[in-house]
Amino acid sequence: VYEEAKRLRPGLPVIVTSAKSEEMAAASLGTKVKRFIRKPFRISDLVDKIRETLSSDRQSRTKAT
Repeated sequence: VYEEAKRLRPGLPVIVTSAKSEEMAAASLGTKVKRFIRKPFRISDLVDKIRETLSSDRQSRTKAT
């Protein structure tokens, strides 16, 4: 799913979740992971990560224009 999403929308922000480490998740995807949250996680931590991701994405788009 990750590869297909990135192929269809290269700038799409993706949050990777895994019970393994960020490094292991990146190795299994074959790429560096920019946004990661380890399982199990609290919903509040996921909400924070989503907010952080959306804020970062907005800032990137503002700088590009």
